[in-house]
Amino acid sequence: MKKVTILLVVFFLLLLVSACKKNETQSGQQTARTQQAAVKNEEAANKEENGPVNADKNCSKAYNFMKAFVEQMEQQMAKMGKQPPQKKEFPPKDKFVKACKDLPAEIIRCLDMEYSTKHQQECQDAKKNADPEKMKKFEEALK
Repeated sequence: MKKVTILLVVFFLLLLVSACKKNETQSGQQTARTQQAAVKNEEAANKEENGPVNADKNCSKAYNFMKAFVEQMEQQMAKMGKQPPQKKEFPPKDKFVKACKDLPAEIIRCLDMEYSTKHQQECQDAKKNADPEKMKKFEEALK
């Protein structure tokens, strides 16, 4: 009887070990698939991020962000009881987008805050190396 019990225990232990190894293999395969998907998603994001610039989309997004930022800062200053700087009329969106589209692609890409925070050095270099005439023209178009 003892031998039968021992054989049954050994048999069940072998089954248990076999089942655990099968689960580890499946889990490892799922982890590998998850990692492959993450790499593909990152590659797609990099392609989109470094692909051709959609000036209309990027310039419009930059305008919306800048205008919202200025308005939020003015509200925060008012809440703190501080006088905001003399309010200057924000340029119309179509005027901003038109002027923005004349900028080099590297500068347009860097107007996107999400992109510029991820690529700070690249954006600093782009601004430093930008044609001063184009930058001046852009600034004047917004006055």
